Amino acid sequence: MWGCRAGASGTEEPVVAAARELFEEVGIQVSSERLLPLAQMVVRHSNIEDHVWLFELRLEVDPVLRIDGREIVEAFFRSPDQLSGLPLWPPLRTWLEGRTEPGRRG
Repeated sequence: MWGCRAGASGTEEPVVAAARELFEEVGIQVSSERLLPLAQMVVRHSNIEDHVWLFELRLEVDPVLRIDGREIVEAFFRSPDQLSGLPLWPPLRTWLEGRTEPGRRG
């Protein structure tokens, strides 16, 4: 199943945790100020309540990915339209289907 990068934030602000996880798991190092908040949702599963934040990062060129091989086994860049045939994490698919323009949730 394909999904977004994720990680527990503990006491970190979600945007700071997102920037840290992006670097730890795929090797993309950016300041948290470059991450644009898109959505926040609560996902309930297996007697757990996860608070999920989605962020957007726009880059002029695709960076070289450094896959950690432990939590991430494969990663790639695709436009939202290219994701339609992939088995996506259900909350991500729901969010993508609800957006009103590329890169924005309406």
